[in-house]
Amino acid sequence: MTRLGIVAALSAEAKCLAGWPDEYDVLDVPPSTPPKHAEKPLLSISGIGPEAARATAASLVKHGATALLSWGCAGALSNKLKPGDLLLPHTILTEGNQTLHPHEIWRKRLVNQLSGTLKWHEDMLVESNRMVSGKEEKQTMAHVSGAIAVDMESAAIGRVASQAGIPFMVIRAVVDSAGEELPPCIAEAMNSKGRLQMEKLLPTLIFQPVLWPKLIRLSWHFHAATHTLKLVSEQSGVLFHIV
Repeated sequence: MTRLGIVAALSAEAKCLAGWPDEYDVLDVPPSTPPKHAEKPLLSISGIGPEAARATAASLVKHGATALLSWGCAGALSNKLKPGDLLLPHTILTEGNQTLHPHEIWRKRLVNQLSGTLKWHEDMLVESNRMVSGKEEKQTMAHVSGAIAVDMESAAIGRVASQAGIPFMVIRAVVDSAGEELPPCIAEAMNSKGRLQMEKLLPTLIFQPVLWPKLIRLSWHFHAATHTLKLVSEQSGVLFHIV
């Protein structure tokens, strides 16, 4: 029997899973106790970044996961994407220009399940080891990689799955559009768990009130992304039926 291990960088992303938290065996990062429910999917909230995702995915495999899911949000590199769009990429491009491929049968089963209910994009997703926030940086990354979106965790999870010889899947929803710039002060005020530390952000907002609309817009876009993730989890009866 396949046992799924889900890696979400943020608690807000994990909460989009239908049945949260009762239907999952939620493990701390790093896991301090072994899984308690053999029949439930494993789930850990890793925090932001490839190293956090790698360590968490490896821990899930150690605790019995036989398939891995990268679940959460991503940033757009293509103008054809808008906040809330669903990404089911067939290829992940790593920072080392290697390609990883989510399990195709699993991915196609999910696509078929969602057909007619949600629009999705299956073009390539590229890895970044840091937050990509500038419009010009996004344009350059799109041109060099050929990818339509970027995230920080999926490639790391895919590498762990490849090394373990198990399938993996990527389900991501777009937060920021390709033409949108994330002010550096917002990125700098985020902790490793993706939470805004207002004590760091408020002094900047007081002296630069023009940033308030951007912060509000980012909040709306994150809501659109998490709404999509909730719909995927609610509508997909095959999310956990892998092979």
